[in-house]
Amino acid sequence: ERLAPGFCASAMHGIIRAGHAVRSLSESDTPARIRELADGLGYWAAAYQTLPTAQNIARSLPAQAAITKVPIVPLAQRKFSGTIVSSLEALEGFSDFAPVIGLLDGTRDPTQTISDMSETFTRVYLANAHDVLSTIVFIHSVTGVVTLRSLLPYLPEATTHDLLRYAWQGSCALYSTFGQSAPRVEEIEPPRESRDTLIDMAVANGDEHVIKFTEACLREYELNPSPAYLAAAHHAHRILLVN
Repeated sequence: ERLAPGFCASAMHGIIRAGHAVRSLSESDTPARIRELADGLGYWAAAYQTLPTAQNIARSLPAQAAITKVPIVPLAQRKFSGTIVSSLEALEGFSDFAPVIGLLDGTRDPTQTISDMSETFTRVYLANAHDVLSTIVFIHSVTGVVTLRSLLPYLPEATTHDLLRYAWQGSCALYSTFGQSAPRVEEIEPPRESRDTLIDMAVANGDEHVIKFTEACLREYELNPSPAYLAAAHHAHRILLVN
């Protein structure tokens, strides 16, 4: 619960790692998986990072509407010294970002809110991932949200609400500091490849980001069959193709 405000720790790697460990433990309780959870929580705590937060008096909205209200850091004000975390530091001097945490309507069922957020940030990915760095950045904006599904069964209601808000804030931070284009709202053409083919392509590709992103997109697609997920998985394979 105390880690929730630091959701974006190490560009969300902390919660992503902890979430995968919890998911594996739900299938089989082994010493190695318990150790992985401990390592994930330790990593999350060690990389703890908060983002500017201010009370927002504006009306909260579903993610696909709220994303249109998220301010983008002007190119001249951005910072990048080799890590995603270094770019997030630019938000400390960008006061427009602080109210973003209040834009999301968190009153709906958490599973529906996760679907809304994951599709929204998948569309953000498709609009802004154009090279290796931006593809990796925006993959995390999706996988950081999706990992919440693994944690939901073990969290009290208040903590769930907080994690949803901070997940939204964390993914918005990546969009604000690396994004340049608003997400597409029109219907997205899915790739010709089938689900099984996309899995085979990810495995053959071998890049860890492609594998975890394909898995997350296909898992979300089963719950919310938006072609955006399939298109994003296919796109990541093309950009991060391992030679």
